[in-house]
Amino acid sequence: MHVRILALLAAVLLPLPLLAETTYTYTGNPFTELYGPYDSSDHLSITLNFADPLAANLDGWVTPDSWSMTDGIFTDNSAAANHQALFFFTTDGSGVITGWDVEDTTFIGIQLISDFISPESSTDSSDNYLSRLTNGENANNPGIWTETTSDTPEPASLVLFGSGLMALAAAARRRFSRS
Repeated sequence: MHVRILALLAAVLLPLPLLAETTYTYTGNPFTELYGPYDSSDHLSITLNFADPLAANLDGWVTPDSWSMTDGIFTDNSAAANHQALFFFTTDGSGVITGWDVEDTTFIGIQLISDFISPESSTDSSDNYLSRLTNGENANNPGIWTETTSDTPEPASLVLFGSGLMALAAAARRRFSRS
């Protein structure tokens, strides 16, 4: 009897499908040109979340499920009202990011940009294009992207698993009450 319960429990647990969320995190190098509130510890950081990893040999615009950006002074994310961010990526045959153009022009007069074509042609900047009195920039010294994947159970599978557990508990209760 206990063997049947264990076998049924294993049959319910093993096929739980998982959803994998992929997070790409960019860590820029410290700004080297500084004006206004920036200092040499400020840099551009970007986090993008996708349901699936970026495709191999990609060369185009993408839309993340969520995103956030900061330059050490200003922070913006996809939950903010009236945000406008653009994401263009190129990847190699393995899906590794080889080029990008990420721009956030949400802030009133502030523009965050990370742009990479080659190590000799890259820019991370935070620019107040209304006053030009605040600016942080790092040219030709790109940061790095890291990719992490987290597996989470699919919601429908969790409902099915819970239903199976309740059925097992009800069957065990009936057997216990009969004896």
